[in-house]
Amino acid sequence: MERELPAGARLERTAAALVFHPAGAPRTRVAFFTSCVMDVMFPRVNQEAVRLLVLAGAEVVVPHAQTCCGALHAHSGLRHSAKRLARRNVAVFGGGAAFDSIVSDSAGCGAALRDFGHLLGETPQAEAAHAFAAHVRDVSEVLATLGLPAPTGSLARDGNTPLRVAYHDPCHLAHAQRVRAEPRSLLRDLPGAHFVELPNSDWCCGSAGVYNLTHAAMADAQLDKKLQSIESVEADVVVASNPGCLLHMERGARARGSQARMVHIVELLALAHPATPS
Repeated sequence: MERELPAGARLERTAAALVFHPAGAPRTRVAFFTSCVMDVMFPRVNQEAVRLLVLAGAEVVVPHAQTCCGALHAHSGLRHSAKRLARRNVAVFGGGAAFDSIVSDSAGCGAALRDFGHLLGETPQAEAAHAFAAHVRDVSEVLATLGLPAPTGSLARDGNTPLRVAYHDPCHLAHAQRVRAEPRSLLRDLPGAHFVELPNSDWCCGSAGVYNLTHAAMADAQLDKKLQSIESVEADVVVASNPGCLLHMERGARARGSQARMVHIVELLALAHPATPS
């Protein structure tokens, strides 16, 4: 990834973290939360998210000692385990005091991180946990606020046919974090793309943490409604910036024979702002 950083940017390796320095003076200093699932299932999305943040002028710190957000533990009723993980993350990120934002590219993780103040509200870490939670931002929020340079790539198919792009609102992003406008703003600015609104875009796809595992039939019923909405707008790609949504919707689309691809917003932004290896 170091070779793909923007011209003038550099990577510093320290005992505590990877630090990505932008070209020129940083416009903001952020910490990046890697997420267990994103790091394993979508590592390229994480890499591109960091690259785009650096391209937008952010200094990005990725602490080595960070751990799972605890979302799936909390969903399963394992509150003691979720609190243990939350305490560690709050300590590792220093309550967020050293950063303007703590950035996540996973809607489910971001929602869990923003809940640390509530989760640790009756503990000695309550004040630090509330401070940490107040710093959490989705990657779309930070990129929309900073702004990216003029894009150099186009999403058009065959060089001239606009790519039809729809957006699915992950529950944990739209309802839990109240982030709706920023992803759409970024998508509408993509060259070679035609943005179309998805009917009932904020209806759950059925993934819902571990719900698709514990209540598979109900989850598939929800998924069927979501795939019908996607087919109704004839989308080429559907943006769903949450690993659970991406995996659940992609599985359903392939089983249904749908041609629509499910992608993270970072993937489309990276196509519009391609890396130029040094």
